[in-house]
Amino acid sequence: MITKNSTYLENFDENLPLSVVAEVSANHEGSFETAKKIIDLASRAGANAVKFQTYTADSISLDSQENDFVLPVDSPWGRFGNFYKLYSNSYTPREWHKELFTYTTSLGLTPFSSPFSESDVDFLETIDCPFYKLASPEINHIPLIRSIAKTDKPILISLGTASESQLTKAIAEFRSISKAKIIVMQCESEYPASETNSNLILLKALKQDYNLVVGFSDHTIGSKAATIATALGAKVIEKHITLNSGNEAIDGFFSADEKIFSEYCEEIRKTEKILGKTVFRSSNEITSNPKQRSIYPTRNLIAGQVVSEADFKVVRPGYSLSPEFIGFISGKKLTRDIRKGERITLKDFH
Repeated sequence: MITKNSTYLENFDENLPLSVVAEVSANHEGSFETAKKIIDLASRAGANAVKFQTYTADSISLDSQENDFVLPVDSPWGRFGNFYKLYSNSYTPREWHKELFTYTTSLGLTPFSSPFSESDVDFLETIDCPFYKLASPEINHIPLIRSIAKTDKPILISLGTASESQLTKAIAEFRSISKAKIIVMQCESEYPASETNSNLILLKALKQDYNLVVGFSDHTIGSKAATIATALGAKVIEKHITLNSGNEAIDGFFSADEKIFSEYCEEIRKTEKILGKTVFRSSNEITSNPKQRSIYPTRNLIAGQVVSEADFKVVRPGYSLSPEFIGFISGKKLTRDIRKGERITLKDFH
């Protein structure tokens, strides 16, 4: 099995780099082979995990022509008529899941899914789904949240349609059953979403107010929002992926093709490198920094000689003993002969 560098979702360790998730959604267009090709694409482009959606039309909606169930005319999915027909054309068959999970794992990526009913969770447990994503429209589906919590596995909660009270309720319901990790994913349920409506500053508030790990489910075009989310501490970033953004795939119009997804991942990783780590440079006896200063002898000195500060000078470069020791070495005896301009260490004095 191919092994990639570990990221957050492999170990849920906040010290690891963030995980980039490729969302397959309905972009397989009803073809198992297309689904596998999308997973291949995700691997080549730099994803760390692949997310599927597990549902049937019956687990989400009713086959009804009542107005409540009819898609708006201006909906990007309006051609399907009603919600039931949309989901009938977009679902990922259960019989595909196990092989798709195995194939994803064989490429060194982590597979997981968004279930939409309690029976979907039960099914995903039979194929060892490692954790779950609660899609934003399911934020008020308390039976589903309880079902996921009973698995005692981590949950990613998407905020696309959620109010704060709904998030608080969802967290409380999950916590009443499980102590597993919760990752809250900022999300705007627009397709595509506008960068200016991303409200990414909410990530900072979520971390502070809820003391939870945060992520970003990205429906925008481009990578700017994702890089900002990275800078604000997101540990998971999710993006829809497709073989060809110009095709007729159901979610293709706001999904990234291989070129775009590769550039997307590169920009995120570049941002992580720019951010660096929350540590200061180490303080050592020898500075080893040519742009700083260090202590050098200003004349030739002899072993056994008692030295004073006058025998040394703090100058550039910083390859010798750190200036903080100038007072310490004064009055000490040399353990060896030292030339003018020669590097010194604390071992040269006693």
